[in-house]
Amino acid sequence: MPEPVRLAGRRHRRREYGGVLVYMDLLDSAISDLVITGAERVGLSELAAELGLSPKDVTDTHRRYVDELVTASLQDDVIDANELATLETVARELGVDFRVVTNRIDGRVAVEGSLLLEPGMRVCFTGSAMHPDGTQMRRNELESIANGLGLLTVKNVSKKGCDLLVAADPMSQSGKTRQARKLGVPVASVEAFVSAEAGGPIATS
Repeated sequence: MPEPVRLAGRRHRRREYGGVLVYMDLLDSAISDLVITGAERVGLSELAAELGLSPKDVTDTHRRYVDELVTASLQDDVIDANELATLETVARELGVDFRVVTNRIDGRVAVEGSLLLEPGMRVCFTGSAMHPDGTQMRRNELESIANGLGLLTVKNVSKKGCDLLVAADPMSQSGKTRQARKLGVPVASVEAFVSAEAGGPIATS
């Protein structure tokens, strides 16, 4: 994921100056492939010495770099699997405690997988769903499907009162979708829900 790393670098370059700016440019280039080689580490160390950057300056710069990468990744308020892997790799390569990342992304990681639709599970809906022909799907149609699957429908997303959120756009930033991500409630698309079978799996994120 070189592109988001480069984005973090550009953000830094707008706010840094002097020796830190020069160091950031080389760091950005070294980490762009998510691997800092031995030669690149030597180059970074030598440059830091030439610029008069102390070990603390370098540590602070690495931490700030990771923090800015988190900011870039959170632009849509969700961290997907690829973004999470990138953050883990960059933090490790730069020797930054991963808690710098986890403290900011808690509740915002989209975990892809599946969920078994068991009778009695509670499902909530959000967004304007559409039929394949482009006509709007009424909410009572979705509720009827839920009833046929043995599910209970609820109006709001909560930690203990909702087991699944079905969204017209699973990646939207609606209040219910954001709440589901925050609480760890699985989110499924309308398409996946409509084609699901009672007791069977449904793809979630």
